[in-house]
Amino acid sequence: MHVLLVGGSGFLGGRITRAFLAQPGIRVRILTPTEPRASWKEPPGVEIFHADVRDPESVRGSCDGITHVIYLAGLNQVACEARPVEAVAVSGLGALHLAEEAARAAVQRFVYISSFHVYGSVEAELLTEELAVQPRNHYGLSRRVGEMYCSLVAERRGLSVVILRLSNGYGAPADEQADCWSLVVNDLCRQAIRDGRLVLKSSGRQQRDFLAMRDILAGMQLFLKVPAASLGQRVFNLGSGVSVSVLEVAERIRATFADLFGKELPLQVGIDPTEGRPVYFDIKRARALGFEPRGDMAEEFRELFSACG
Repeated sequence: MHVLLVGGSGFLGGRITRAFLAQPGIRVRILTPTEPRASWKEPPGVEIFHADVRDPESVRGSCDGITHVIYLAGLNQVACEARPVEAVAVSGLGALHLAEEAARAAVQRFVYISSFHVYGSVEAELLTEELAVQPRNHYGLSRRVGEMYCSLVAERRGLSVVILRLSNGYGAPADEQADCWSLVVNDLCRQAIRDGRLVLKSSGRQQRDFLAMRDILAGMQLFLKVPAASLGQRVFNLGSGVSVSVLEVAERIRATFADLFGKELPLQVGIDPTEGRPVYFDIKRARALGFEPRGDMAEEFRELFSACG
């Protein structure tokens, strides 16, 4: 298997690269901008292809000799709100350019990494893939555009496309400078180490589906290998299937911190008059193909503590 990671110099790309390189029989090529972030170090044993995904000519040849593509490129939520045109260009048009290139190179599978944010303002407690999506921020909208372009190429060119809508991911980065510290769990773990306390901006009663890094990696590998004839669908939710309050996550972080360091973390809870409703992430489709989340929160917390130390 020869995998192209588009946006492989980012948070998720760094962990995928490390996981894939540890397995025999998997070669990795990373597509990254000509000028990636200064702290990024080129991993040993990988091929590097410098390109701007917004430019179709720039990505020409990036998929030559590649069997599988994972498209990770995109701005984070804050950057999407500040630069919405760029957000759509990277997550949307960039996906179109790479999917077209993958189809030209006869790639076996193209996996597009999307987000639960595409569901937006859907009025449902159970988020299933059949729901009509209603993105309510630029991040969700940019990912939805990417989904649509990938589906278009799949239908026109016969490319085998899988779209994975991730819930709230968390886990230690391969590089501490990776753009991952705005994620709720990651932020709380960094607060624990750097500030010696936890501060929630809200009441923490809002419930979310949290997906451990180990489960994200397992899901990626599963959907690279599932035969096209067995997929049945193109879009899959990838989550834990369990709804947990942010306050409960904070308490679990406090417990893990106390076990590890023998200290109690003060917890400051805010007030949020619009707490919202509990939302459950339906992962039946992914489970039917063999995905089973097994992430250990405490273990992920310990790795995050170490990454912040």
